[in-house]
Amino acid sequence: MDKTGTLTKGEPSVTDIIEGEKFSKKEILTLAASAEKGSEHPLGEAIVIKAKEENLSLLDPKEFQAIAGYGIEAMINSKKVLLEY
Repeated sequence: MDKTGTLTKGEPSVTDIIEGEKFSKKEILTLAASAEKGSEHPLGEAIVIKAKEENLSLLDPKEFQAIAGYGIEAMINSKKVLLEY
């Protein structure tokens, strides 16, 4: 339990994915996990774990850039992916 009395696992996990008009939940998770697959950030690792649980095939990111204090940016199949933490 944390200090508020909430039962926690002590590590981040993906609980919800909100799909938009252009991308399904599966597409969003595939793109995000592909961008994060080499990440050491705890949130990035949680995204990759969720994608593996869903048996999604990850793609190779191009032009990967970590932006300190902000998140990451990568190109996945000609799509610019920006993940903010």
